[in-house]
This record gives sequence, structure tokens and C-alpha cells, in this order.
Amino acid sequence: MKILILETVALKPHLETSGEIAISYSENGHDVTWSWLGYQLPWTDWDIPLITKLFGSKLKKRIINFQLLLKTKNISIDQADEKSIKIDCKSFKHLNSFSGSLNDLKCFEINGVPIGIGVASSLISYFGDSNFNPVKHRRITRKSLISSYLVYLRALSLIEKYKPDEVITFNGRFATPRAIVLAAQKHNMKILRHERGSSYMRYEVFDENIHDFNYISRRVIEFWEKSTSDHRERSGHEFFIRKRRGDGIAWHSLVSEQKRGFFPDKVVGKKRIVYFSSSEDEFAAIADITSSGAWNDQVRVIRTLADACNHLGNFELIIRVHPNVATKSKQSQLKWNNLVVPNALLIKSVDTTDSYALLDSCDFVATFGSTIGLEAVYWGKPLLLFGPAPYSNSVIAFEPRTIEDIINFLKTDLLLFDFNMRKMLCLPYGYYYLCHGTLYKNYSPKSLSQGRFLDQELTWKSGAIIFFEKLRLKNFYYKFKKALGLRNGF
Repeated sequence: MKILILETVALKPHLETSGEIAISYSENGHDVTWSWLGYQLPWTDWDIPLITKLFGSKLKKRIINFQLLLKTKNISIDQADEKSIKIDCKSFKHLNSFSGSLNDLKCFEINGVPIGIGVASSLISYFGDSNFNPVKHRRITRKSLISSYLVYLRALSLIEKYKPDEVITFNGRFATPRAIVLAAQKHNMKILRHERGSSYMRYEVFDENIHDFNYISRRVIEFWEKSTSDHRERSGHEFFIRKRRGDGIAWHSLVSEQKRGFFPDKVVGKKRIVYFSSSEDEFAAIADITSSGAWNDQVRVIRTLADACNHLGNFELIIRVHPNVATKSKQSQLKWNNLVVPNALLIKSVDTTDSYALLDSCDFVATFGSTIGLEAVYWGKPLLLFGPAPYSNSVIAFEPRTIEDIINFLKTDLLLFDFNMRKMLCLPYGYYYLCHGTLYKNYSPKSLSQGRFLDQELTWKSGAIIFFEKLRLKNFYYKFKKALGLRNGF
């Protein structure tokens, strides 16, 4: 087969993962071409910090050295012709004059190509704001649109040149990877997307959209059913136990700063329901792929829960704001940390309350789609699920549509509730989240964002930056970068 790997994201481990995939295909007898399409773009989601550029650091250095390593493995390297592939004046004017709303951005097309949704997804994630305002950030929005369309044209050129059997790229959601997906779809090419696996030791290749929860749910069940391993149940249990202990597994731990065992006392004579909020920008960024469902808005959910508790009279409501909110935009932080709900207790994102102790203290759990909802069921709590999740549309959770549904569910006699059956239904998800993916062979990861590819570090850092790090100035650098609001990238 002819394989064309097109990339625009140089972040570790994603660049190295594309190399891992290229080598794997080549060793299996396939004709592989790898191409970097992220050169000279007016804007990109991930870039090296400006301060490091002033000391001579260059992202190009990392890309060039990576390509040289691929050549040693007989991987062909190509690049779309920069001189011949340009945006025509009419299209450029259209891109560079955009001044609409977020919804306008999501619907934006250029010459019939719907690049707007990918750009919106990127900018929502970049700013950590589900209500990202393109008018306020007009300049960066226009630059992102131009970058996306440039990558689309470059990808289209190489796809038409090589006519591959498969096109492979990273993730497929963001502005520039989404453009690659659109170019492949124009010619009905099979598109594969790569991402992190269940831990930093693994990667995964997906043949459908990785943000489609129905697709992930099918993969979970298939992974469970195809496994001949006698330890799949043990691994399923292990996922939930390790998460409770503070192991992030596939990502950074969200409970490392919490005070073990600390939670608010229960109100005497009342049952407790805890609402664990979800990261709104993450849902907003994939809204075109996964519907947010009948409830649509978390604040509406919370106020409806409060009304249900007031109606019943014997319930207290606690709102646990997702720890990730502390890393989001100021608007998101203000929205959640200043939320006022009568007769409810708000636990802010930076509060040290132990989320698992809080979970243990309650009688019911509610969430919009966070993984802790699944964990709650595993640990024996009835779950109200209000948004999309890989475990939705199953008996794992109750999915209410009205306040009457909520009230009736909260009246459930827990002595008749089959907790063990639901706990066992959680195990395929635990097994998948702990074990899915392929172990790296050519990339040796040390952490989520550090590792060596074919025994090379592949750094973008200049000698000066490396020297500063050796002088133990690294912590100062990260504090300085955080103070300036610079993003982590490499």
C-alpha cells in the first residue's frame, strides 16, 4: 500500500508517534512518504516560547533532525511546493476579512471547504474558553483561518500527487490537522488519526473520528471481547483503583493537590447529591462531532438539580467544580467560581477537598460526562448523566430528560439498586483506559512530553537554553513563562 503521513504538529510525542507509524508501515513492506506541512504558517496551536527564540531556539531544527532520522529508515520525505501553492487573492481577502461570531466561525467555508469548525475548535482549546469571542481575537482568528486553508492546499497537492491508499495525521480535530482530513475526504481517501494510547508508553491509531463517543464506546466493547487475556477483569479493576490513588494514568493527576480524606460534613437528616462539573471548552471544541444532548448547558443542569432537591426537601446539593477550570480562561474561572445556586454548596476548582472522599460521602452522583461519573458507578454510587460520554446509552447511568425524571430517580430505594451489576459493566471501560494502544518500539518515552526517538532527543532548544537548564534555571524559566501566560508546548 501507499501510505502518506502528513503532519503539522511538532509537539512531543506526536511528531515521534508519526515516525513510529511510518517505520512500522515501512517494515511491513508498504511504500511510505512523510511530509511536514506546518512550515511558515501565520499561526499554529503549538509553538516554542518567544523567549527561547530570542536565545536562538528553532522548531525547524527539530523537524529537520527528525526527517534525517526517517531517511535512515528508508522513509521518503517530501514537501509541498511552497512557491506554487499559494492562496489566491480573492480567497485571501475572504479569509482575512472574517469578523463574525463563534457560530459564524464554526460555519465558515472557503471555496466549499468547511475549515471554520477546525479553527473554532483550536481557538476554544487554545484560550480555554467555550465562549471564545472571534471578534475580540480577530487577528489570531484570521491568521488561524489562513493557516488552515494553506495546509488544506498543501495536503491536497500531495494527495493528488501520490494518490495514497491511506492518509495519516495527528488527531484530526484542530485547525491544521482538520484541514488534512478535509483534503483526504475530498478524494475519498481513507484517513487514519493517531493519538496517545492508554499511557505515555503507548500510542493508538484510529480509523474513525476519535472524538465520536459512539465510536469509542464500540472500541471499548470490541477491545474487551477480543481480549484473550485472563487478566482483563483484573486490569479493569486496576484502572479505578489507580485513579483513586491519584495516578493520572494517561494524563496528569487532577487530585495531587487535594487534601486526602478532607470533605464537608453532611447535613444531618439529608441525603447528598454531588455534581462533578465537566470542562466546558472540551465539549465545545467537539460540538460538531458529539452532540451535548438534551440539556446542552451545565448551569441549567445544576439549577434543575437544585430545584429537584428543594422539591424533595431531604437532599443537599454540592457542586464540585472541575480542577481543570483553574487552567482555563479568566471568563471560565469567574463563571464557575462565582456561580451562585441557592441552597447549594459550591466547591471551587482550586479547593483542596478530596474528590474521592466527597464521592464516598454522597448518596447520588451527577455529571455532564466526566470520567469520574464512571468511577462513581464503580465505587457504588447511582449516577445521573446529563451529557455525552462513551458510557452513555447504557444501564451504567440514568440519563434524565426532565426534572420529573430527576425527582423520580432520587426517590429510588437504594436497597433495590443493583450496584454490583453496574460495577461489572464498568470493567470493559477500565480495561480499555488502562491497556489500549500499541507499545512504542522506536520511541523511548520518559514522561508525557519527554523521550528519545531512535536514541535521539530531537530538541528545538538552542545551546544557550540547554546551558541555562544545566545551571538549574529551568524552574525559574517555567515560573517566568507561567507569569507571562505563555503556553507549554515542548
